Amino acid sequence: MTEAGARLVPFTSVALTRPRGENGLAALAPEVDAVYLAMGAPEADAGAALGYALDEQGRIAVDPVTLATSKPGTYCGGSILRPSEPWSPIASIADGRRAALSIDRQLQRVSLGASRGDRGGFATGLIVNLSDVASVPPESAADPARGYSHKEAAAEAGRCLQCECLECVKACTYLEKFGAYPGKYARRIYNNLTVTQGRGSRSANKMIDSCSRCRLCYEVCPVDLDMAEVIGDARREMVRQGRMPASAFDFAVHDLRLAVDEHSALARHAPGTDESAAVFFPGCQLAASDPEQVERAYSYLRQRYSPATGLLLYCCGAPADWAGQGAVFDDTLAGLRARLESLGSPRVVLACPTCETVFAARLPEFETVSLWEVLRDVGLPDGAAGSGAGRRVAVHDACTARYQTGVQRAVRDLVEACGYEVDELEMSGERTECCGFGGLMVYANREMGDLVVDRRIAESDADYVAYCAMCRDRFAARGKRSVHVLDLVFGEAYDERAERRGPVLTQRSAQRVALKRRLLADLWREGSAFGPSRRDDLVLAPAVEELLEQRYIRPDEVHEVIVHAQKSGNRFIEPDSGHLLAARSIGAVTYWVEYAPRGDRFVVYSAYSHRMDIKPPPWPAAGALEEDDGRVWHCAKGDHALEPRSVTLSYLVAGFPVKLPTCLEHGLVLITEGLATGRMRQVELALEDK
Repeated sequence: MTEAGARLVPFTSVALTRPRGENGLAALAPEVDAVYLAMGAPEADAGAALGYALDEQGRIAVDPVTLATSKPGTYCGGSILRPSEPWSPIASIADGRRAALSIDRQLQRVSLGASRGDRGGFATGLIVNLSDVASVPPESAADPARGYSHKEAAAEAGRCLQCECLECVKACTYLEKFGAYPGKYARRIYNNLTVTQGRGSRSANKMIDSCSRCRLCYEVCPVDLDMAEVIGDARREMVRQGRMPASAFDFAVHDLRLAVDEHSALARHAPGTDESAAVFFPGCQLAASDPEQVERAYSYLRQRYSPATGLLLYCCGAPADWAGQGAVFDDTLAGLRARLESLGSPRVVLACPTCETVFAARLPEFETVSLWEVLRDVGLPDGAAGSGAGRRVAVHDACTARYQTGVQRAVRDLVEACGYEVDELEMSGERTECCGFGGLMVYANREMGDLVVDRRIAESDADYVAYCAMCRDRFAARGKRSVHVLDLVFGEAYDERAERRGPVLTQRSAQRVALKRRLLADLWREGSAFGPSRRDDLVLAPAVEELLEQRYIRPDEVHEVIVHAQKSGNRFIEPDSGHLLAARSIGAVTYWVEYAPRGDRFVVYSAYSHRMDIKPPPWPAAGALEEDDGRVWHCAKGDHALEPRSVTLSYLVAGFPVKLPTCLEHGLVLITEGLATGRMRQVELALEDK
């Protein structure tokens, strides 16, 4: 303050004696530039005698923003302004702070009131849920003149709440886990999107890609903040900028492409007909999860709903939308629209709530109806009614069915008609929770997906009934007894179905291919229902299947690596075990498989992958290997030892010399499992965030 030209006069006591004149106060401090009057409630009537303008109550009139009085350089605050109210130390401190800011501005010769409209008491936008908070009366000071004792102050302070809303954080594992609240997340997202490449780290990538986009936050938010829209916009912008980490959603988007390729997609009129009054569209996940139920449902629709019900196996494109891949989403919708138009644009019978959402938003020109509403209206198959015998179940509403009240009601009608007693989950209907698959959460952040599904299945001890195939499979994968509503409708052995594990993510595309093959053979008499499967050539122990699932490696990719190695001879051999190790680049990923022939099949021991590219020679001689796991591999083409060489690995815009075992004669480089899944993986993720 001294640098600003201010001089303090500390420890100066003044007393206002009577009689008082207009210049009485100025006479007490003739050299000061500013005075702050805080004399307490007993002096509330001192203003008139001192010559100050008064308000309607006879107190010193002050500007409500600056606390300036009618005399320049004089400010007033504290209980002198509120003589009839209980003394409030908080209000007095606030007045002092406000006056101090005014004095500071006065000394700087700037406006006292500019940009201060939000200071002091005003209506807050903060909404605090007090429904579970017990009311506690204020603690008054026994001696107001002396103020609170230590005990009284502690009791009054104990009444204070942590005034925060956080209703969405309380309801959402994702928002809670990242340790902040939507306002702060929005700032992180904005900062993440404005980082210049190479000039900082986009540290919010993981947070952006981990959201399920389920909109529960919107439903519980008192001011309707929708993080799903914020996240959706952010992902689309990341894709537009070319900054979406490839490791986040590539597997899911590729699975979509497989669902709509010639091996899985199908659009046909009903057998023996040349037009369709309706078309059954089960969606890509039911076809992958339980293809037999797709066949049963389609047969029943032709029997009871309309013999002229066609069939369409395809995908609505939602995974691409969730991933921010707008171009892929549009292409998928265009393919779906073209196939529906080729069938005459009939009414579409939908079995998937996500598909219903997509049709409503992006394909409104097509008439749709839920499979569950159709089944309720046409009646149950023989033996289904009453088969539940009063068994208690809980219906899980998919997050994409949040606003599909007609679908929710139809499902419950079907479950009850089958003889089951429905226990409503606390979070259901518009406030239902996600299973961890929505928004492709489980692909970008498997740990988060597991936390979300575990929270959901902990809501009830009852078995769950789902009408989203992926929800049912997610519950089952975590050990929750769960059935699909079609299991009840078609009278399957309940306990067996409730304990059934669905196909893992890496096996779903093969299920769709097999379904199409069977349908063509059985209904349209085309081809064989039992064509060759790549997986039949592989021997996969349960532990290896789980490893492939954790690393998002499909058996088809394992098979392709092995076939290429067997034809080309480009592989390594471990002399002690006879195991072979081979690699093949498929798209932007290089897959490695450790295997051994067994008759006409191949036993798979491990598989891993990386996104870094191996640059071609020259590879200078090197000393010790970058990472030595103790295993000895030879080049299988010549059965000779490998030698350490400095090989450049590159990813995105960066390259790194790494000491790796190589065979110069055949141009082969070996990357160990530990290196690929350890340091290389860490560097890939770090580079994706640059």
